[in-house]
Amino acid sequence: MITRIWDKYGRWCDDKDSIANAVVSYFEDIYSTSNPSLVEEVTAAFPTRVTDEMNMELSKNFTREEVVTAFKQIHSTKSPRLDENQSVFIANRLITDNVLIAYELVHYLKHKREGKDSFMATKLDMSKAFDRVEWGFIEGVMRKLGFNERWINLVIRCISSVSYSVIINGDTFGNIVPSRGLRQGDPLSPYLFLLCAEGFLALLHEAARNQLLNGISLCKGCPKITHLFFANDSLLFCKANSEECRKLKEILEKYEAVSRQKVNADKSKKQVFAEIKERVGLKLAGWKGKLLSSGGKEILIKAVAQAIPTYTMSCFQLPKSFSKQAWRILTNPSSLAACILKAKYFPYCDVLNASLGSNPSYTWRSIHNSLEVLRKGTRWRVRNGRRIHIWDDKWLPTPLTVKVITAPRITEDYPMVSSLIDPDTRWWKVNSVRALFLPFEANTIFKIPLSFNLPEDKIIWIGNKNGEFSVKSAYFIAVNLLESSEVAKCSSGDPNCPLWKNLWKLELPEKVKIFAWRDKHF
Repeated sequence: MITRIWDKYGRWCDDKDSIANAVVSYFEDIYSTSNPSLVEEVTAAFPTRVTDEMNMELSKNFTREEVVTAFKQIHSTKSPRLDENQSVFIANRLITDNVLIAYELVHYLKHKREGKDSFMATKLDMSKAFDRVEWGFIEGVMRKLGFNERWINLVIRCISSVSYSVIINGDTFGNIVPSRGLRQGDPLSPYLFLLCAEGFLALLHEAARNQLLNGISLCKGCPKITHLFFANDSLLFCKANSEECRKLKEILEKYEAVSRQKVNADKSKKQVFAEIKERVGLKLAGWKGKLLSSGGKEILIKAVAQAIPTYTMSCFQLPKSFSKQAWRILTNPSSLAACILKAKYFPYCDVLNASLGSNPSYTWRSIHNSLEVLRKGTRWRVRNGRRIHIWDDKWLPTPLTVKVITAPRITEDYPMVSSLIDPDTRWWKVNSVRALFLPFEANTIFKIPLSFNLPEDKIIWIGNKNGEFSVKSAYFIAVNLLESSEVAKCSSGDPNCPLWKNLWKLELPEKVKIFAWRDKHF
């Protein structure tokens, strides 16, 4: 029950009508446009991205099946939301890519000791003020991107055909007709909100093109990075001087004025694993943790730690991320993250043959430590053979060996698989193959199909039948490697290693197993 309320003039309202007027007036102010005047200036730098073919597809009449499918995708109480696989406004870019890039850049800044220029990173949290998004700005952005007028009008009609009332103490008041704002829960809203972010992106790109903002390049041949966008945050990189700081401030003010989105200056930055450490610590510090035995605490730690979702767990050496990032770098070499890591750590080879290098970041250490799993679980699929070394690479479709076991021989051409393929017939050079390989391996090679177009060779995952990487199959390969490593250590180190391994598998109370282990080690 609301008995009284402050109005916008700082006066107490304590009767039914004055309370209703104060509340309705508050929401009318929120949903009333500020008539931004900088729309054309901000959108001037936008490139046209929507083609005529795209507009033709968008302008087609909706079918019954499309409408039914759209309705079924809408949850009754939730709005569509972005997940960790969102593209962060750029095609083929994942949020996890940006996390890796961010850590490389921060690592560079922390260890930079040379050069005349200093650089800085600015972390911004943009308040997602859905109710303040200016319709005129959305319309201007869509027009500059190349959407046709029919589609623009349709979208504006969808977001503007709404009115609001407020319920106070069970009674309905007002008829608020908005002139700005997006509805949370509307399936269109997340995508239209991304269009607003395109305005911010365009201003940054324009400043970078005019060298008014200079991003960071980690090394020679490395792309220059001025900004990274995430689901809620943005990281901006520029030179640490007054000119670029003023330009950055100008961009933010201009974007805020035209879109009504604001920087949340109060939200602080936390370290990457701070949330995990803090939440596990709080659980253990509580009364439940104090009353548990050592075995119970072990179970509690596992339960809490495994239940914490974070983008970080997709990027670093945590259980669910075995080799996933390395696989993406290997199979998407043109992605920004792959280009940056390649320029810094493996400029003259692929990621499978990369070394750890000097002064590596934590992200690269994590990826490098997982490469053995990737080496074990991949092989080449022959297409034109130009990238595959006959004797060194894995390219035979034989489950046990994969690599050629015939003793290496000197070839007339360079030792690549392409030298075994006739460019005229687009088939194997039968005589050359029979002369170089053992009979059973020659027969295996003849069974490898070749496309007449001879496309680029492809790395495939041999951990499952479809050739695509999966965390589950990588996990089993990693476990096998770990067990092999433990056996090797036991043969030359702790003679009780097999004993401890079997101890943890026993169906005994956890506290008994921990007591036995502590009795031996303490």
